[in-house]
Amino acid sequence: MSVHRTPKSGLFLMELVVIILFFAITSAVCVNLFVGAHLTSVASKDLNKAVVQVQTAAETVKNAQGDREKLALRLGAVQQGEALAVYYDKDWNPTTQAEQAGYQLQVTQTLSADGILYADVAMNKGEELLYYVKVSSYIG
Repeated sequence: MSVHRTPKSGLFLMELVVIILFFAITSAVCVNLFVGAHLTSVASKDLNKAVVQVQTAAETVKNAQGDREKLALRLGAVQQGEALAVYYDKDWNPTTQAEQAGYQLQVTQTLSADGILYADVAMNKGEELLYYVKVSSYIG
């Protein structure tokens, strides 16, 4: 009588491949979650900084009461057509070089005939609008 044994190594290798595949898929999902969390964190940081800078500029617009030179001096802005622009680098430090800027604060003012100053204050990251506020103030 001869006893024929089937090798068990085939089943063991198949289990090993399934376990490795499971861990590979799980690690890919985890990496995807971490990348998504990082991108959300960066976008949130940009939005928070933009809100602070735009609100500061809006209050400065109200305080300057339509005096464009005073506003430019207080904001550290440069004239850009009809608007004033403040440039920030990628670390949110003010810069005078538009080419090095990662972010741009733009303030556009108009004075109505009835003495109301309207201003649009916007923060852009490249071509993307991060935050925008419309300001109005009676200056007489």
